[in-house]
Amino acid sequence: MDEHVRDHTPGTTPASCAGRRRKDVRHRPRRTVRSAAAGPMARHDFWGSLTPVQQAGFLAAAEPARYALGEVLWHEGEIADHVVVIRSGRIRVSVRRDGRERPLAVRGPGDIIGERASLRLRRRSATIVALEDVHAVVMTTREFADYLTRHPEVLTVLEDELYERLTEPPGLVPGLAPGEAAPEPIQSCAGHVCLHGHAMPLQAPQVDLYPQPPCCTSGHGTVHGPVHGTHHAVLHQYGPRPQPALGRGETPHWAGQNCTIMFTDIAGYSGAHRDDDDRLDVKSSMYGLLQEAFTLSNVPWDACYYEDRGDGALIVVPPEVPTASLVDPLIAWLAARLHRHNRRSSELVRFQLRLALHVGPVTPDGHGVSGWPLIQTARLLDAGPFRERLADSGADLGFIASSFVYESVIAHSPGHVDRAAYEPMTSKVKETEVSGWMNLLGGPLPRPRG
Repeated sequence: MDEHVRDHTPGTTPASCAGRRRKDVRHRPRRTVRSAAAGPMARHDFWGSLTPVQQAGFLAAAEPARYALGEVLWHEGEIADHVVVIRSGRIRVSVRRDGRERPLAVRGPGDIIGERASLRLRRRSATIVALEDVHAVVMTTREFADYLTRHPEVLTVLEDELYERLTEPPGLVPGLAPGEAAPEPIQSCAGHVCLHGHAMPLQAPQVDLYPQPPCCTSGHGTVHGPVHGTHHAVLHQYGPRPQPALGRGETPHWAGQNCTIMFTDIAGYSGAHRDDDDRLDVKSSMYGLLQEAFTLSNVPWDACYYEDRGDGALIVVPPEVPTASLVDPLIAWLAARLHRHNRRSSELVRFQLRLALHVGPVTPDGHGVSGWPLIQTARLLDAGPFRERLADSGADLGFIASSFVYESVIAHSPGHVDRAAYEPMTSKVKETEVSGWMNLLGGPLPRPRG
């Protein structure tokens, strides 16, 4: 896109590209280049052109980010040090020419921005502004180069993406639906960005995007300071925990209803190689990774009920949230983020995580929650074969689903789910026979030195 902005007037194809296209650029059969007569909605987005393996590799190296309406992601002329893939919302691409802001394009979900300037270590050739609240994933230039080394086929996707941008029809702002009015020009006004007639400061007011719970120390779980420019609103490693939803005499709306029940447990949490500070760091990391996975999967973290279990957590997800969301893409997100954490951490704070998932009625009892499905989920988590398989494999994440969750969700193999990766398990735990389906993801963990 940056080459498009820097060197090319939309709607015309540079000679350097026109003569090269048919000879050098490879095409995949599943991709079709849109003709000039086609509408803008026919564009292929970057993310949708990646294979599941390529998507998983990207997510493992990227960080989530959030930009508010009117926020400037970067200014024309700034150093290009990262790329962005939009998950939701739209951004505006514009350049300043002859003292005026000139709109070039509007990009939305699935689009990648900033990739060419980042790869060529150039300065930004355009200004990017959020036209609405934008959720995205961000990758540094170095990590993006490493990613392309591991997945060279993605270069072809980028070539096709560039060509489509270079051949977009004249007379429209790419990314807008036919007949949709282009956003008002962005005018610089003494340190402000004027969007749709309303002034917004380049430095947004100080906000606490993820409020800090009372149980966390001041250093964990909060994003402080202005969110602007290239200072992304990235989820911190130590995220906040979901808050207990029950007060005295308070009955939640989900009482007695079928909720999704999640139990987690940190394997080897009390190991002698850790001290108390290490354990606190490990637990904080677990909560942070869980929150990232929830947020990236559009599962409302703050709407959940939780109980801390010392070396793990019980999380009750209200019935209005589909159980499928807790499987896909949440498990893939959690496995990718946990693997990334372990790859970058010392032995003291690396950890394996066990996670069990079940569905059933949950009832508040004045001291917490109760119900037979909670007991069944806890038994699944503690099943000997499940614990042993995770320990022997060295994987990052051990996931076990109840037979109900497997049959109703996993067996249908949605999205990132591969039912062939699951193996059945039956075990007797505390006089209770439980059965489920387990899957080991990520790893093995790095071996300690020496």
